[in-house]
Amino acid sequence: MKKILRSFNLLIREEGGAVAILVAASMVVLFGFSALVMDMGVAYKETGKMQTALDSAALAGVRELPANDTGSAAWQSAVDEAEHYALANGLSAVTCDAVYNDDASKIVGIRVNGTRDVNYTFARILGLNQVAVNRLATAELETADSAIGCVPLCATDQTMNSVLANPTQIIAIKVGSASDDEFFTESGWFGALALLNPGGNVYRENLSIGYRGTLTYGQVLNMQTGVITGPTSQGYSERIIGHTACTYENHEPDCPRVVVVPIVQILPKKQVEIIGFASFFVIEYTEEGGHSVLNSKYIPGTITTGSHSDGSATDYGVYISRLTE
Repeated sequence: MKKILRSFNLLIREEGGAVAILVAASMVVLFGFSALVMDMGVAYKETGKMQTALDSAALAGVRELPANDTGSAAWQSAVDEAEHYALANGLSAVTCDAVYNDDASKIVGIRVNGTRDVNYTFARILGLNQVAVNRLATAELETADSAIGCVPLCATDQTMNSVLANPTQIIAIKVGSASDDEFFTESGWFGALALLNPGGNVYRENLSIGYRGTLTYGQVLNMQTGVITGPTSQGYSERIIGHTACTYENHEPDCPRVVVVPIVQILPKKQVEIIGFASFFVIEYTEEGGHSVLNSKYIPGTITTGSHSDGSATDYGVYISRLTE
């Protein structure tokens, strides 16, 4: 009987040792996976920060577009701007790819790719030192179907065809009223719009600070009535006061000399219908033959805020920018 008890106690001690070994091994695995989970959490957080940085870089770069091709100054500016924003947000190396429009005639977007190595801290006990995180962001321009802050002027689609054929020419924006039949017959004539309400004071204010409402593709507008040479001169002076140093070659997007106008088709009864939007840089104001003249140059790419796009409006160079991936 004593011999049996000794054998039983020996067996218990041997199994207890095996259990201790199993428990110790399990603890190593458990701690290892816990460490991996903790480091993966850190990597996930870094991935989120990286995506935000790439989004910012893409949105910054797309503001320099559109561009004709990757050899153009506009595309190089887009790349430089994207890289600058990426670096400012902690990404030392990114690559930029061009996104073309449907017929591949111009670059309308930028895709920014970035990779970052995230070092592990706790998972090193499992032999894992780091993980490579790769993310990308794409921002594209889309034709604006609406715009906020337009001036109360408009141009016909025939005028814009002439402008687009020679975009570097100086355009004489001749401001007339609905009583000027010349507006409806002469290519290149710009008409004054009655936004919200007719009248010289409302027109002057809208020219000075921009129309605060939203103009939209397909919207029908009335032409301004009466003599508006005085309100045009006053509105222009109020608009550019303190901004005489702003030039076509060197201006910020919010420069008051940059104006957005609706492009229209002429309707009966002195009305027009919006088919798109274009932007111009106003160089100077003069008077000619009793009409106000704003000598201006076309701006081929302007990004507007507070607008949307569903692809309906004709592309005259006013866009919205958004992340597409």
